[in-house]
Amino acid sequence: KQEREQGIQSVASGWAASDPVAARAWFDQIDDEKIKGSVVQGLARALASSAPLDAISLVDQHLKGENANNAKRSILSVWAESNPSEAALHLEENQTLTGGRYSFVYNQIARSWGQKDPEAAMEWAKQLTSSQTRNMAMSGVLSNLDLDEADKISDLLANIGNHQERKNAISSFVMTNA
Repeated sequence: KQEREQGIQSVASGWAASDPVAARAWFDQIDDEKIKGSVVQGLARALASSAPLDAISLVDQHLKGENANNAKRSILSVWAESNPSEAALHLEENQTLTGGRYSFVYNQIARSWGQKDPEAAMEWAKQLTSSQTRNMAMSGVLSNLDLDEADKISDLLANIGNHQERKNAISSFVMTNA
């Protein structure tokens, strides 16, 4: 029985990666809630690259609590790789994740965005109102800078208010550029 469920999960994820619309239509027709529950995370993860809002909607409909947060974190990470500004905007406007333990998602988005447009990523990170999420985002942007960008490095570090988080960001930066 477990092998059957794993097989269904694998097929659903692969199908969603190649044809997300058809895979979602199939999913919506499933009557067995146990099967739906076993494939929803994989389907949402596969939908994330081509239809992130559909993936989040799917999660909202079928998952709750930590399972929903974990699935949304995964979706936002995938989304940030292709369109970090939209992922960031969605995260901010929709309060996509609940609980404070997900501030590292801001780091992931800033890291991805910083690879594409470090100036825009830095401006986004600076405007975040929560010091914890701002510090994590600043650290993510910092990870993309080169040693010869002293002014940007200094500016970012000045915006990380928490002493320990600033030390962590410096340590991570040094390790990346060593």
